[in-house]
Amino acid sequence: MTSFSLGAGIHPDLPDTLVHFNGRPRVRADDLPPVFGQGGPDDRLAGIAHAGTIYATRVWGSRGLVVCLSEASPAALARLFSTGVTYRGPYSPWAVMLNRATAVTSGIAPVWYMSDEALAATDTLPDHLADRRVRYVPGAADWLAEREWRMCWGNTLIAPGSVAALGLAGLAAGVIVGTQGWLPPALQITSGPGVGQLAYAWPVHGLARWWWNGQAVVPDGTIDIQTQAASYRATPHPVTPF
Repeated sequence: MTSFSLGAGIHPDLPDTLVHFNGRPRVRADDLPPVFGQGGPDDRLAGIAHAGTIYATRVWGSRGLVVCLSEASPAALARLFSTGVTYRGPYSPWAVMLNRATAVTSGIAPVWYMSDEALAATDTLPDHLADRRVRYVPGAADWLAEREWRMCWGNTLIAPGSVAALGLAGLAAGVIVGTQGWLPPALQITSGPGVGQLAYAWPVHGLARWWWNGQAVVPDGTIDIQTQAASYRATPHPVTPF
């Protein structure tokens, strides 16, 4: 018989991954991606792949920097990518998946959905805790479908030359792509050491790749940067300046 620690158990209806979406639908003119996330959702995924990190940013109502994720199940992903769950419409099928268990030990945790009364009562919480709060008013502000988790930095001082970010090493479980067989494109270094050489997204080499085929998220091999690099060396390819 399986034994469980007091208060702990299993979650048979929940996934073992968390998803960081790169193509959240945006409908307001002032709802823009951060400066490091310009371009399309595939460009944002490629940027994460090359950097090996998910950069934190401020989101609606947050005091400090956060990284947002979703505990979306396969069924939820299918709905999000096909029709969406709010007036904003569907998400673009580009995302990074993190190992849920490792994420928990890294400090990532579910947000707290709160009424206006609860928000007011907890307004004096430290910033890194206050930024876990999300307003919940049935019929007016209901984001439960996002099943959101966050990593919150609050007022943590960031050392000069450093950034608030989640490193993918040991945390990433795979990627979701909207193009079968997608690989992050190589970039041509245009300044500094290595100018003229090609940079490859080695941080995601070997990660599982999942493809949204229009109906479901299905396995699509792995991200094979080694073979990609060999192909670029053998035959010239168009590259993007970096």
